[in-house]
Amino acid sequence: MDDFVELEVLGRGAFGTVTLCQRKSEQERLVVLKEIEIQETPEITEEEVKVVSSFHHPLIVRFFGRFTRNNNVFIIMEYMPGGTLWQYLKGRKGRLLAEDEVVRLFAQLVLALEHIHSRKVLHRDVKSKNILLSADHSVAKIGDFGISKILETNKSRAGSIVGTPEYFSPELCRGQTYGSKSDVWALGCVLYELMTLTRPFQASSVPALAVKILSGDVRPPDETYSKILRQLLKDMMHPEPSERAGVRACAACPLVAVEIVKLACSLGSAGV
Repeated sequence: MDDFVELEVLGRGAFGTVTLCQRKSEQERLVVLKEIEIQETPEITEEEVKVVSSFHHPLIVRFFGRFTRNNNVFIIMEYMPGGTLWQYLKGRKGRLLAEDEVVRLFAQLVLALEHIHSRKVLHRDVKSKNILLSADHSVAKIGDFGISKILETNKSRAGSIVGTPEYFSPELCRGQTYGSKSDVWALGCVLYELMTLTRPFQASSVPALAVKILSGDVRPPDETYSKILRQLLKDMMHPEPSERAGVRACAACPLVAVEIVKLACSLGSAGV
């Protein structure tokens, strides 16, 4: 900690505190320190470090290192000044995003999730609060791998019930094993938020929430959004994993594919 000046606590979660800091050795470098009590969650800490240190992708929050102090581990992460997607959407105060902005942000998340899955990793907590934005809100990056799972093979599945209940897939609600399609469901929930500014499923208790998710009863997005985008949302939120679109199918959607080509040309010059 001697190399850092603490500036602001950005958030507190179940597994740690996130603080904005400045490196003393690099006066202009702002970073985020995520502090985790090792004694409380040793396996989660080691898993997260193993996962985030393996990623080198412009749309995944960067990992700069870690150190241990007073029985706590500190993970040094990239600072994204635009805050979370959740905060951005709430700040819209009901003003819907234009379709081109929805598709631009969503395409970035598809690329990030495709990379994560290609490394045989399940994120298991894809949600708008774990998506971080650049200062102008044009770049979105997936972060927080605290409960991610490294699979032995691409066909391996997980069984632990973890994550944020509002983003639980139907298979999670049924207590079944799950795979990458569960992350796709959660990303579908994020797409729904991009189109409506609200979560698709909300309830006062986890059991009531599970009933809503399993019923599939959700208010459709505004029809000002194209039929192609609304159909993609349906495909991502199909109740049966075998019928649900995979991340590559999402990338192949014509709207998304065009945006991915644009991203391929612009990400390098954007310095992200």
